[in-house]
Amino acid sequence: MAADEGFAEALAKLAPSPALRYHASFATRTPGGAVYDAGKPGRDGSATRSGAGAEANPGSLATSEAGREFFSLADLARAARKRLWLIVLIALFCVGAAVGASFLTPPVYEASASVVLSPIGKQDNLATGIEGLQVLAGEMAVVGLNRQMTEEVAGAADVSSSELGENLVIAQIESTRYLSFSYTDSDRSVAQAVANDAARIFAREAPEASGMASEAEAKVSAYAVTPAALEGPDPLRVGILALAVGLMLGVGLAFLLERLEASWSSPEEVEQFLGVPTFGTIPVLSRRRG
Repeated sequence: MAADEGFAEALAKLAPSPALRYHASFATRTPGGAVYDAGKPGRDGSATRSGAGAEANPGSLATSEAGREFFSLADLARAARKRLWLIVLIALFCVGAAVGASFLTPPVYEASASVVLSPIGKQDNLATGIEGLQVLAGEMAVVGLNRQMTEEVAGAADVSSSELGENLVIAQIESTRYLSFSYTDSDRSVAQAVANDAARIFAREAPEASGMASEAEAKVSAYAVTPAALEGPDPLRVGILALAVGLMLGVGLAFLLERLEASWSSPEEVEQFLGVPTFGTIPVLSRRRG
């Protein structure tokens, strides 16, 4: 104890700043050694001893906390290098979970058929007639299948009405007089059958249901074929995205743990925290049992 206080007083005499001559102590927050700190003298004029250094000098605490709020890319790189195993572990976990989920997802196939609206009788103005059919196609796409058509399609394709409403999409093709009927299912043959039945029944009953049977007629312009391409998540793309997300999460968690850790890893961090220069570090020596 006496040797430590004498060494501290010697360091205080060598310090260039007058504030450092008032008091000298050792802050032992880092497991690797002790660092020089400055504080205020005791009541009797002698140096007081503090374990953290901040209790001896409340004024230096504000400076220290402000210094710890500073963040640089070097701090981020140091935190990532220190906890590299954690970053790799989180990235591998994210990739494995995402790729596994993509493989467990059932395959989905999509089949599409199309219906075209045509005028009935001779049209005096072709442009006006085509424009009117385009507007009618947009309205029919919004309305979709009525209840009677839904039940007919569900009965013909042997699917439920709820499945038909969830998986069947009716849309106008780029503001034209064509309508597309797309159906997705885990069975490619079911997807093809439902798309064709929906287009066929719609073409037969939609003009009359819309009150335009005397002005326009609907015909199936293209029947759906057996879908060959699988519609679903791509494991490679999912894995790449999961890797990027995992790396970001790992780096963020490593930096958070580094900021929450109550220790210093370098003399530079001590200078930044305390606001005073460091003269050196004293390593902790383990006692050998004789």
